[in-house]
Amino acid sequence: MPKVEVLNTGLVKSCESNCCGKIGEPASLCQIIFTIVKKPLLPALPLLFAISSYAQLFYIGGGENFSFINNESLDFVINRYNERTYLDKEMKEFNYMRGAAINLGIVTPAGFTYEIAWIGRHLKRYAETDTFGQLERRDVKIRNNSFNLGLGYTYVRESVFCPGLLLSFDFGSFKSFTRADAADKIDDTDYDKVMKETQLGFTFMLNLMLAGKKSNLGFAVRPYYQVQLFAPDFQELNIAINPGSANADADLDLSENMHNFGVQAVLMLTFRGK
Repeated sequence: MPKVEVLNTGLVKSCESNCCGKIGEPASLCQIIFTIVKKPLLPALPLLFAISSYAQLFYIGGGENFSFINNESLDFVINRYNERTYLDKEMKEFNYMRGAAINLGIVTPAGFTYEIAWIGRHLKRYAETDTFGQLERRDVKIRNNSFNLGLGYTYVRESVFCPGLLLSFDFGSFKSFTRADAADKIDDTDYDKVMKETQLGFTFMLNLMLAGKKSNLGFAVRPYYQVQLFAPDFQELNIAINPGSANADADLDLSENMHNFGVQAVLMLTFRGK
């Protein structure tokens, strides 16, 4: 098991294994697989494969997820940071997130669709300032991944084009992180975890799937809207990156839901029942 050093603040300082990567770096295939193993997806695999023998269509896929957000409370915190007149590069607002999309599903002969999925959502923003010839940088990262259990209906099952609808119940969390250092050293600087809040929600999805008849290759475009039930409180992030103005904002309600519209592009392996 990797040895992890933990500071007395409760924050992870370092990890001797590179299996989990650094926060803020793109996930490798190894890291994605490791993430799936840690989630409740793995115990469900034997059941799914057993059920798939009775299914008209079984699919497993992986691809990219893009989620578009408009969170005024989070934007307020970022724009507060940008009030610093000495910034050479202002921090952009968080208007989207992206990450991996991995799903397994079955379609019964009657058209009912059952799916489990892991959806990644994260983004990093940064600001820079030149201090006496030394470029300094502040990074802020958010992460809003979820594990989804879906039920739906596939209207066409015997042709290559198999459109359907899915409704999923989503289990996840919202996390935010920040770090600051010289720009040429920041990649080696650990993030401080600022927020970690449990999240539940629902996703309404249109599943536009192509499932080959003579080939096991498939592809799906999946537009969706996710409703998140709990509203993260961005006061903690405001205090972390805007300590000089946080007292003036203490009475503000900076809680806001992370509802998002998104689309997934997924490459699939599809298997048709006899």
